[in-house]
Amino acid sequence: MTKCTRNKKSSSRQLRPQKPSSHCCFKRIASQGLAFAATEKCAWTDATCPVCMEFPHNAVLLLCSSHDNGCRPYICASNFQHSNCLDQLVESCRKESSGDPDTIELACPLCRGEVKGYTLVEPARKKLNHKRRTCMQDGCSFMGTYRELCKHVRKKHPSANPRAVDPLHAFRWKRLLFRSSLQDMICSTTSPLLQRLFSAMLRFDELMASSWGEAGDRHGATNDSSLQSANAESTDP
Repeated sequence: MTKCTRNKKSSSRQLRPQKPSSHCCFKRIASQGLAFAATEKCAWTDATCPVCMEFPHNAVLLLCSSHDNGCRPYICASNFQHSNCLDQLVESCRKESSGDPDTIELACPLCRGEVKGYTLVEPARKKLNHKRRTCMQDGCSFMGTYRELCKHVRKKHPSANPRAVDPLHAFRWKRLLFRSSLQDMICSTTSPLLQRLFSAMLRFDELMASSWGEAGDRHGATNDSSLQSANAESTDP
């Protein structure tokens, strides 16, 4: 994983949210302005923020070690009155670090690879900002595009405090990391016994999820194809 250290002076290329509460410190990498292939457009059309499990508003793209292999983790970079996912991700990594609190080890929330930085993909942000999602303030059921949500928050929640971490989202996030780690171990081990053991743990997790009523959630910790691939590999002689 990459280690990102806070600079003493604020860089003009760092993300600057609307409120000065941002703790985002890792490097922003300028977009090259290249033409986007159809596969790229597909990636942002169906994108889901891996932190809030919603369409990412004011999105940025994390640049991970699997970027060239098609990994496209779009994440919300909105301010504290909205989902604030980018800052929350960085803060969670900083709190879990046992060393310098100003140094974080950031891993891609999708592939668990090293994250080198992030970049702004203007067409993706524009497209995703038109997606409707719910207001992140507790007890509010308003839905709208990013522009509509900004107007709604200014009008209805002008004194909103920084949003606390949703326990359900935190649980789903930890479950995602757990299942991703198991799948990595299934793919990396050459022991049939360990493969069967890790696959059994995945199946048990899925069974528990169904009893908690989460198996049908389309934003669950992993997709069916990943699980089927891991299970198929574990049964190979």
